[in-house]
Amino acid sequence: MDELSSNNDFEYIIVSTNKLQLSTILPSLSKSAGKANVVFFQNNWDVFTEIDKYLKPEQYFFAFPFMVGGGKEDKSIHCAISGLKYSNTPLGEKDGRTTPRVEKLSIVLDKANLKPTISNQILVWLITHYAVAAGLSAGIMSAGSASKFIENTAIIKTTMKAIREGLAICKRMGINPKTEKANRLYLLPLFISVPIAKKIYSNDALQLMFEGHINHSPAEIRQMIDDIIDSGVKYGVTTPNLAQLKSYISSNQTNKSN
Repeated sequence: MDELSSNNDFEYIIVSTNKLQLSTILPSLSKSAGKANVVFFQNNWDVFTEIDKYLKPEQYFFAFPFMVGGGKEDKSIHCAISGLKYSNTPLGEKDGRTTPRVEKLSIVLDKANLKPTISNQILVWLITHYAVAAGLSAGIMSAGSASKFIENTAIIKTTMKAIREGLAICKRMGINPKTEKANRLYLLPLFISVPIAKKIYSNDALQLMFEGHINHSPAEIRQMIDDIIDSGVKYGVTTPNLAQLKSYISSNQTNKSN
């Protein structure tokens, strides 16, 4: 949308921008959301308090397009939808309640075949997913592409260890990664998790989703990596593997520019 009027007649406003764009959107939402329910449909790590400066808790809730990826080129949107068993669309209230507005959006998402799952701990889901996505995206960018990533065992191992670093930070923050099934893979021994990861990430739809993210949101990924590394410093968790992937990305970019 180009502009939003405060006398809009919307029931829901879905904010599906990347994390870096949120600060420019919140002032507009503050003035113009009206009676609509604002659904933040994006990566989030540390701006929950920022949202509260602009919107009241009863004005918004969270969801995440976990099974959808892609990117925009000119006026075309290229979209990939994962059909994997664990691919879904989590949504929920910040305080964990199941409210009528969440249930209603869940029905809409279900009609769109987006497999909604109402979460009673959506913040845990979002924060741990951010840590996983930062490490995974760093690994894929380091390899150069999603297809090269699944062939590079060394980078996959470093990626798994980088993800664990992020999840260790979550734990220090008071967020328990083990309470979300999606995180179990990354907590397994490497000799088990690496072959499983290779198999899962070779899925065609996931490959397209990964390519969409690294090609269309590299600035957001770099910010996500920095967020995790900075939080590691803050919470006393070392992040050598994520830092190593970050250095690979920097050297890749230097080589390309040369």
